Amino acid sequence: MPSISRSGSFIVLSHCGLAIWAAIAGICIPIDAHAAEAVVEVAIARPDAESATAASTERVDFATQVLPILSNKCFACHGPDTQQEGLVRLDSYEAAITDLGGYKALDPDKPGESELLARIHDEDAPMPPPEADKQLTAAERELIAQWVKQGGKYAKHWAFVPPTKRLPEDVKKTAAIDYSIEQQLKSRGIDFAREADRATLARRASLVLTGLPPELDALDDFLHDDKADAYERFVETLF
Repeated sequence: MPSISRSGSFIVLSHCGLAIWAAIAGICIPIDAHAAEAVVEVAIARPDAESATAASTERVDFATQVLPILSNKCFACHGPDTQQEGLVRLDSYEAAITDLGGYKALDPDKPGESELLARIHDEDAPMPPPEADKQLTAAERELIAQWVKQGGKYAKHWAFVPPTKRLPEDVKKTAAIDYSIEQQLKSRGIDFAREADRATLARRASLVLTGLPPELDALDDFLHDDKADAYERFVETLF
């Protein structure tokens, strides 16, 4: 299990004695190659089909979970460029609920009878068809089914939605990144490691900015500096 520690302004990814340093506010993450993917996923908080289906009671988000699947694997035939008359359309809510002669891709009144549900689980004539280059995984099928059963609501792509503040009032703006990452870590049973000592922070900062360990005089000054902005002023000396 990866250990994640606060370290002023740096993230550390380490494996087989090699360290990769990246500047980011408020945390330091030492991990190995096998844990890298999981930690990066936590850091960017990007949902996926596997995690989304873990709890069937959770609300499925169309813009971040369903739309990427439809766009990647369904829109080629069932999107805005569809030329075939009467073919199910999935690129907009209005198109999805259109009556196509007794059936609808999405039936808002009877979600369980939506044609989309039937087709993605049809063993004789599944969608996408067997010859399609891109196939839905079992997790993706279940995620789409869960979304349909929850009403099949559409939403704008996240890039077109104005951001809203979601942090509790008592969280300082400077600690926003720490707070966001901490919430993701806690949901996975991971917690921050103990805060690094000053000597370690100084070494990390110096290696990142100069490629060398800190000068002994500069390190000694930092270790005996009791001011609140001691770390920031130490970093300034490295430029």
